[in-house]
Amino acid sequence: MHKKTKVAIVEDEPMSLATLEDMLLDFADKIEIVGRAQNLAAATRMVEETDIDLLFLDIYLPDGDGFELLKRIENPDFRVIFTTAYDQHALQAFSVAALHYLLKPIHPDLLEQALERFWAVRPLEVETEAPAVPLSHITIHSQDDMRLIPVGDIVYCEADASYTIFYLKNNQKCVASKPLGSYEKLLPTQLFSRVHYKYLANLTYIKRYLKGKGGQIEFQNGKLIDVSVRKKHIFLQQLEQYLGQQ
Repeated sequence: MHKKTKVAIVEDEPMSLATLEDMLLDFADKIEIVGRAQNLAAATRMVEETDIDLLFLDIYLPDGDGFELLKRIENPDFRVIFTTAYDQHALQAFSVAALHYLLKPIHPDLLEQALERFWAVRPLEVETEAPAVPLSHITIHSQDDMRLIPVGDIVYCEADASYTIFYLKNNQKCVASKPLGSYEKLLPTQLFSRVHYKYLANLTYIKRYLKGKGGQIEFQNGKLIDVSVRKKHIFLQQLEQYLGQQ
């Protein structure tokens, strides 16, 4: 069974919103609609507070435009498909790394093509049961060697383009030649939380959480990392569950 793609829609016209939702129902086995917004202000709150994989974004909104939304969100970790009744913004859409550009009224075949393009970039993940035997070590491949690292030694991981930096206890670190997402899937979710698009934190080493819009984590070694607004709620739930098991 696959994990569903989390989709949100920003569209100010109720009829267009309803039409797009109806079309997406054809992909209900692969898609979950997790948010809707009809203006720029509501859209900003939604993308900051909701875990999204794919955003359908109308360009013309009552209080601004879709491009302004992307300027407000620092380092978004979702992909964008623009929707509009006008085609003069196509070049601008692709200049901000839009995945696709759909003209309204949206044709079902073109919508399917856009989704297939998204899934080609982010393949659907298969839900798997947790392994019966807890993971004790992780293999880290670098350009020079391969190391076996005890999972319990990992304080946190940091994304660095297509590489991952592992920060270990005793202030050691090493660089792996795979992206952070690869290790997020591998490391146990009971101990590790993706608190930011850049960071994967080991709950065991957290000293305190500093409150804020997203907030920060302070580890036992004094290191500080940011928590993103969109990851904050899930992180605090994971931390509470972890502490309840201690």
